[in-house]
Amino acid sequence: MKYFFLVLLCFMIVPVTAGTAFTQKRPTADRTRPKAPAVYPRVITVADGFQSELGEPSRIEFPRNATRAKKYPVVVFLPATGAEASMYYDLYQEVFSELPPFISIITPEAATEKDWSSQGFEAATYRYENRILADLERLKRQGVADTSRVIIFGFSMGGDIGWALVQRYPDIFSGAILGGTRTSWSEKGSIAKLKDSERKLFFVMGTDERADRLNGLNATLKALGQNGVAFRYERTPAAHVRPTPELLPKESIFA
Repeated sequence: MKYFFLVLLCFMIVPVTAGTAFTQKRPTADRTRPKAPAVYPRVITVADGFQSELGEPSRIEFPRNATRAKKYPVVVFLPATGAEASMYYDLYQEVFSELPPFISIITPEAATEKDWSSQGFEAATYRYENRILADLERLKRQGVADTSRVIIFGFSMGGDIGWALVQRYPDIFSGAILGGTRTSWSEKGSIAKLKDSERKLFFVMGTDERADRLNGLNATLKALGQNGVAFRYERTPAAHVRPTPELLPKESIFA
């Protein structure tokens, strides 16, 4: 359990500047002076027959004895196929008391096999993205969230969605703990943006994982390395493994 404490503590004690643009629309150009090109997430179109909205709200858990005089970092828990995000939140309950206080966004509904197709994955990314961004905006308006420190936690499909969101909104998500993900999403210009914003990235993968997941993650890690993006990668002897406390590293992910 001490491993989870150390890696999450590393994420939470280092403030990182984050933006607050929660829309996929391009802002009106500033014609008074030229600006460097910016990265904008491409617009997702949900195909007919795919779910575009989550049917339930996220569960928001505040630190015990939270006060409006202080702003807290945020950890977003994503679901896996057939497993709700609350399962992963519950997995770490016993170490929460050892961590600096933070707000948890526990997204609703498990992912399904329908989300595995290309169109299904776009729809899943769309609906979780909209819900999480709306949750963060609400927390920001309440004045309780430190929106410069927002961490995504996801395993399997949750890891895939988490990687998509880190690329689409690198100025919002300050870090990610992702397990068993093929990192298939590609957003134009995102790797350079990740380098500029110094996101903290931690990946876990089993040594006996499926070839598509291993190949996908290896390609992503190669691209990150070639572009000078810092990350931590942990291999463990198993097949499809989630980032349990025992698998997380003892040292800082940048040690």
